[in-house]
Amino acid sequence: MAADSAGRHAVAIVGVGVSRSVRHSDVPIGSMAVGMSDAAIADAGLTRSDIDGISCGTSLPADGAARVLRPGYDFVNSDFLTETMGLEPVWSRDDGSFPPALARAVQAVAAGAASTVLVNRTVHNPAGRYHNFAGTAATGRQQWTAPYGFVGWISGMAMSYLEYQRRYGARREHMATQVLQNRKNALRIPEAYWFGRELTFDEYMASRMISEPLCLFDNDIPVDGGASFIVTTEERARDLPHKPVYITSWARIRGQRPSAWMVPGTLGALDDYYEPGFDLARRLWANSGWSPRDVDVVQLYDGFAMETWYWLEVLGFCPQGEAWSFVQDGRIAADGPFPLNSGGGNSGWGRLHGVPQVLECYLQLARRAGERQLARTETGLSTYGDPAHTIGTALLYSVDPTA
Repeated sequence: MAADSAGRHAVAIVGVGVSRSVRHSDVPIGSMAVGMSDAAIADAGLTRSDIDGISCGTSLPADGAARVLRPGYDFVNSDFLTETMGLEPVWSRDDGSFPPALARAVQAVAAGAASTVLVNRTVHNPAGRYHNFAGTAATGRQQWTAPYGFVGWISGMAMSYLEYQRRYGARREHMATQVLQNRKNALRIPEAYWFGRELTFDEYMASRMISEPLCLFDNDIPVDGGASFIVTTEERARDLPHKPVYITSWARIRGQRPSAWMVPGTLGALDDYYEPGFDLARRLWANSGWSPRDVDVVQLYDGFAMETWYWLEVLGFCPQGEAWSFVQDGRIAADGPFPLNSGGGNSGWGRLHGVPQVLECYLQLARRAGERQLARTETGLSTYGDPAHTIGTALLYSVDPTA
């Protein structure tokens, strides 16, 4: 699978292992990573000796630049898993983002660089207040924003969301519909952080502002947790216990407009999210031969709640400026006509980056989603990040290797 599509359908996800999301684990995250990796290997009907490739998403905690970082305690990379699990990979890679780490593993298998790859993303939530940076200097691009009060993604993302509200007429109660539905979806998932804990409309509307108009529940809660996946060849996947789920295509944001980094206190104006997002969508649909109408399972990133709206619009599920109304009136409910984020998303799981979205696509298409199993699950889509910055990623999945 080259830049977006070579090797399409040649590689499948065949097993998964998941940890429970917790605020702070009572064991090092390295132990969590080994546990979920062994679970994924066993789930695929394999042993450690079958693994000949490793790919990890390794982006660090928010204040990572100001601390001494230790593998297995602050982050998990391929070297840590290789040494701790006694693996003998012929191919390995670390990527700052998780879904691209999965895509690179698929590329490796499709190219013959490895036959069976363990893909892991373990996220750490360090002690202390989130975005309470210990650094005392602003370098690189941050020298133009940090001195003016920009200290993290939340405040930067809030600016585009405020512009969206004012331009298109969206209000907080419209976002409440989406956040409450995600939480409702997560209520049934034991590994999700918000398992069994309902959120009401009144609680959402009364929650404190983090960076106006982003309230507490518009942000995913930082956690320790993650998941491991096993990807292998189509030929080998046929003989394994579970229904294979094939990666059809993927696309990642190409570059970004300089203004997104030069305006103090922001991560770019609203239009900075649309131009690269529409470009990604054009490539994704062209490389797959699909359109939005062809996707059954839709899992869109919601680390910041309004990112889901941006993805809905740039991918063509609804017109620009109409996502806030698109998610109303029961449309995105689990039993509605467009069951969005049936796996609870980041709103339900916590800050696991793209893990909840990939996981739900796999479970739904493999018909392993239990009581939340959707009726039609032949194809799927997951996204990560947002449609503006270079981490923005979209992947397509299918159960049919000839689709």
